[in-house]
Amino acid sequence: MFLANLPEPFLRTILHQIALLLLAGAGGDMEAARHAAAATLSAYAPRTEVELRLAARTARRTRISVQNRSASAWCSKPTTMSSA
Repeated sequence: MFLANLPEPFLRTILHQIALLLLAGAGGDMEAARHAAAATLSAYAPRTEVELRLAARTARRTRISVQNRSASAWCSKPTTMSSA
């Protein structure tokens, strides 16, 4: 399998990026999120380093997009100002 041939630090970096996306769904348990990330990546079965890098880039962009949407939703909430 291609993933087994990768340097461990590189693979750990990729898995960490994907795990961050899955962290909330794992109830804040990073170990569970890493396990889910590994399962997700294995299901995708990248055959080349280029495919693996694409998966990591997609994960990173998705995380940024989710953060931006969360910030936009927070900013669009009406606020009440109290009079002093």
